[in-house]
Amino acid sequence: GAVGTLWMLSAAAAFFCLTGTLGAAARVRWLAVALFASLPLLAVLVGGMQTELAASALALTLALAIALPTCHRLMLACAVLAAALVALKLGHAVTALVLLVWTLMRVRSAAEWSRLPLALLLFFGVAGSSYFYAWKVSGNALLPLFNEIFQSPLLPPTQLQDPRWHAGFGIDLPWSITFTTDRYLEAWAGGFGFVLVACAGAWLLALTDVRTRGLALVASAALLLPLLPMQYARYAFPGLVLLLPALLVAMTSALGARWCTRIVIGLCALNLAFQAN
Repeated sequence: GAVGTLWMLSAAAAFFCLTGTLGAAARVRWLAVALFASLPLLAVLVGGMQTELAASALALTLALAIALPTCHRLMLACAVLAAALVALKLGHAVTALVLLVWTLMRVRSAAEWSRLPLALLLFFGVAGSSYFYAWKVSGNALLPLFNEIFQSPLLPPTQLQDPRWHAGFGIDLPWSITFTTDRYLEAWAGGFGFVLVACAGAWLLALTDVRTRGLALVASAALLLPLLPMQYARYAFPGLVLLLPALLVAMTSALGARWCTRIVIGLCALNLAFQAN
């Protein structure tokens, strides 16, 4: 519980700072924190030991480092944060990869490029530590995955599979993951929250706003790509969280702070009402 609370507070602090870096006023920053706090899956993650909450905090902090105009030693900071994401779980490598691509696109100075070899060394040292430890104690660096290859004695030598989460998805994903959530999670309708439907227009606006376009594209990739091999909603949570600052900044730009506040309050109430689902 203490560790989960620490990750939640870290994510909330990163939310506040990242939304401000995108140009939002203090009111919008607090709205971003409130919307994050209302997400139904957050209650499950704070009360458990899944990696998606920690990954959300790290992804937000990494996005903040990239978005800051004067982040010193950007390459090294991003290497360590991306490596921490990969060290949590191999599945988070997708989020780390899209954020690292964004990092490389924003690097302009020769001094930063000169740090690339050290950054790579840091990345593999931090990221590899988890997998080296797993191999040392179990004989399978990716336990419980790929045990048909590694043959660890701790689990049967078969690949983990659950046919429930391999039905695929189409262009209606935002609607179906919201209203037929049991196709993507052990949950009832609304268990993933209502952000993807309620803020669909704001997402389109975020893609057109120069302040939010980069983050919106990266967050959208971080939300969708983990669902390609396995349609399990929890894996999309860090991407959803990463998308929220861009959505709120775009919404405020289009509608003004007063209407944005009303919409977010309604959305928070709806999320909280369905939290038990």
